[in-house]
Amino acid sequence: MFVYPVPAARLVEGQSTREGLVQVYYNKTWGWVCAEQWDKNDADVACRMMGFLGPLSSFMVKEETEETKLHIWLNNMQCIGNESSLFSCINGGLGPHDCEGKGKAGVICRPKGNNVTVKSLLVKFCHTTFEE
Repeated sequence: MFVYPVPAARLVEGQSTREGLVQVYYNKTWGWVCAEQWDKNDADVACRMMGFLGPLSSFMVKEETEETKLHIWLNNMQCIGNESSLFSCINGGLGPHDCEGKGKAGVICRPKGNNVTVKSLLVKFCHTTFEE
């Protein structure tokens, strides 16, 4: 049996491993992060917590199911942006929350590895060189 490190986060229901809805691991169960007050600072912390370079964008999905209502572990996120974990951000407390009508928090993270810049894309695809 694999034991997740605490704190842990993951992205689910996305089109790639670097995008999707944010889940956190608490009390031996994966649960959602409510999108109430979710913004770029929160997304930045979530992406870096999972080893990405930061967010390309943040979003929310308004989807209410019984599973959503039963497994909201974090709500009212108020990250500054420099925290190492979503659990370190000011929030509504860790545990079950009512997120009715607010939706789930999502993010598209920057890829891991080298930082992609316009200059690096020009060099790669246009075979252009630059004088420093």
